[in-house]
Formats: sequence, structure tokens, C-alpha cells
Amino acid sequence: TMTSNIGLKEFNQEAALGFSTEENKDGFENLRNKVLSSLNQYFPPEFSNRLDAIIVFDPLDKSAAKNILKKEISGLIDRLAEKNIALEVSSDILNHLLKNQEAAKDGARGLKREVNDSLANPLAESILNGKNSKLSARLIKQKIVIE
Repeated sequence: TMTSNIGLKEFNQEAALGFSTEENKDGFENLRNKVLSSLNQYFPPEFSNRLDAIIVFDPLDKSAAKNILKKEISGLIDRLAEKNIALEVSSDILNHLLKNQEAAKDGARGLKREVNDSLANPLAESILNGKNSKLSARLIKQKIVIE
């Protein structure tokens, strides 16, 4: 399995113009065809011909983005639990992370980076600085605070 963000720029441009895949299936199909036809700008035919399938995914909606963030946060909590570190994440952090439009524009990878940059990296710093094995992440004045 290989994924790519080829065509992401086009999707984001269309979204800025009010494009919605739910409302306009023809618009998505046209954009899909445009993205598929542009692949030769990114990959030589020798590579493209070796691919079994090429799938163009719908852009992430808010619900999908929220599910991805939940999964990433849950995975972080599980990884820390394996190291005997308990982490409690306040519910408002999820909505705070969802507000980062740039991360969402980059798809699932961007959302994962957002969790790493905003939550995992500060947690790692706290652990390295000797914080105990019971941590909490809270939102205070629109900033994630690790205690």
C-alpha cells in the first residue's frame, strides 16, 4: 500500500470555492479525473503501469478528521500506558486540534502531525523532565498544558 497527497492542492482549491462532494458528485468525478490525468506529471509511466489500483479518496470532512484525531490520541494514551504512564486528555483538546485548518488540509498525515506537535512532543518533554507517571493534558487559554 502506498498513499500520496497528489491532487490535494486541487481539492483544497475546490473546497475554498464552495465545492462539496456530498452536494456535487459530478464535481468530485471531474476533479477525480483531473487528478488521475495529472499523475504522469509526478510518476513516469514505468512506475504507474506497475500499480494495481489507483484510488482517489474524498477529501476529509469534519467527522472523519475528528475520528482520526480520536484514534491518534487513543494510540498515544495506549503507548504511554505500556510504559506505565497514565494520561488523561480533556475533551476540549479534540475540538482545539480540529480548529487547525492547515493540518486538516494535509489529510490524515497532517492530523497525525498535529497530535505529535501539539500533544506527544510536549508530553515527551514533560516525561524527560521527570514528571510523574500520571499526566493530564488540558486546554488553558487556548493552549495545551501538560501537568
